[in-house]
Amino acid sequence: MWAPPTPARRGNFRRHPHTLQEPKLSSSGDHDGLRINPIREPIRETHLADHEPPSRTPGPKGPRSVEVAFVATDVVADSGRLCDWLHDEIERHLRSIDEMPVGGWNLLARIERCRMAPNFGEVRVAVCGEIDGRPLDELIAVDDRPAPAGFTLKEQLDKATKTAFANLCTSLGRLLFPSRLVLALGNRRHSGRLVRAWHDCCREIRIRIDRAVARPDSGGGRMLRRTMGTAVRAGLSFTALAAAHKLLLAPRHADEFRAWLACGMIGVGVFGAIAASGLLMLPDRFFQSERQGLELVRLFGVKSLAGIRAVAFGLLSIALIFALAPGLWWLFFG
Repeated sequence: MWAPPTPARRGNFRRHPHTLQEPKLSSSGDHDGLRINPIREPIRETHLADHEPPSRTPGPKGPRSVEVAFVATDVVADSGRLCDWLHDEIERHLRSIDEMPVGGWNLLARIERCRMAPNFGEVRVAVCGEIDGRPLDELIAVDDRPAPAGFTLKEQLDKATKTAFANLCTSLGRLLFPSRLVLALGNRRHSGRLVRAWHDCCREIRIRIDRAVARPDSGGGRMLRRTMGTAVRAGLSFTALAAAHKLLLAPRHADEFRAWLACGMIGVGVFGAIAASGLLMLPDRFFQSERQGLELVRLFGVKSLAGIRAVAFGLLSIALIFALAPGLWWLFFG
């Protein structure tokens, strides 16, 4: 049976998957640099009910693969466990990137050196691959050793003073509560410097990954500077207030030296309490993958976030119990 011809459509087009708007044809027949030609296949109508809102990610997630290979000639207790530990550290950091969309990654980490001695530790890891299409090719070499012979006596004493307390505490911790890394390296007595070198190496890897994906900083450096400035101003202000109270309201004390010492202790206690509270409130990423936080971790001689929080809580307790409280007692009741 004969049927009348279907009226021709003006411009056969597909709807844009995101804007759902009909493209406008220019006089030359181009639209956004693409030439629109009539097509013969039927047009699939797109409805708003069938359309999902655009995701924050630019597209479907790509492959997520992190491989670790132990190619060093050095001997460790369990190279497989060491590779698993490094794999978990890298992948945990990649999955923690939530300030920006990261679709996928494909990385290979090669452990090229893992040398341990009673007073020496050296690590070298080559990381290559890509993250969201951005290339990453880095060689991280870290060693932990005593001050070299060329250092002056003062520099050697400073380095020894900074590491003495940390070595004592961490050695006891390694013997009683060995971590996955310590069990993988073996030799709990002499693995201290190598463990620190491994943790520094992981922090450097995290810094290079953040740099490769242009990740914004956490703001911890600015927060630390503001906290320290506030702590200094508050400490000086409370010292001045305590001294004014001593001179104006309580000019005579049984022990004048202890009264003036109390004014100083109040200022030190307020400074320590504010500074330690600021350390407790800093974001975790500041200590994990930012250069200033890494220097702070090295200064404290700890390896983990729990260690940083423990040091800050200890400083807060000392400032409140052994500085601020005695100072107030001696000034008002002494």
